[in-house]
Amino acid sequence: MNQSNEIIGGSLLIITICITLLVRYALVWYADIRNIRIRLTKVEEEIRQHPQTCPVKHQVETLVRPRPTLSESSTPNSVDMVRHYIKLYHPDFMELLPRNTSEKLTNSDELLCMMIKLEYPNKEIASILSITTNSVITARYRLKRKLGLPQDQQLDTWIQSIGKTEEPK
Repeated sequence: MNQSNEIIGGSLLIITICITLLVRYALVWYADIRNIRIRLTKVEEEIRQHPQTCPVKHQVETLVRPRPTLSESSTPNSVDMVRHYIKLYHPDFMELLPRNTSEKLTNSDELLCMMIKLEYPNKEIASILSITTNSVITARYRLKRKLGLPQDQQLDTWIQSIGKTEEPK
């Protein structure tokens, strides 16, 4: 009887130690998550207060940039998703784009500019627009010519510069 009481007592001690360690681990984990949420809230506030000049904004955008993938792009809402992401990540882009062009852009031109701003590859643009990759290359060439960009200036670089502190033209 005495030996079984020792075994039960030892088992209870081990269980108590394990539970204590688990609770301690859970509390540390919870504190870490809380600290991460606090830091994330501060970053979000900084971006909201200074959307154009916040140094963290570009870093966050490059780390976390959700967009439709090739598998999602076959859905009819792909164009709506592109518009949603432009409004979310570059809210002033559609306002600034016409100010930086002398020509009137068509809806197709604007959509192509949005996808370039979101850094979509040609293959993904083609899939979303249901055209060939060669057609995307042609559309990009025509857009560059329509915008009057010099031959040595990259269309992507020009579009990425819209909304930055300096003007692209």
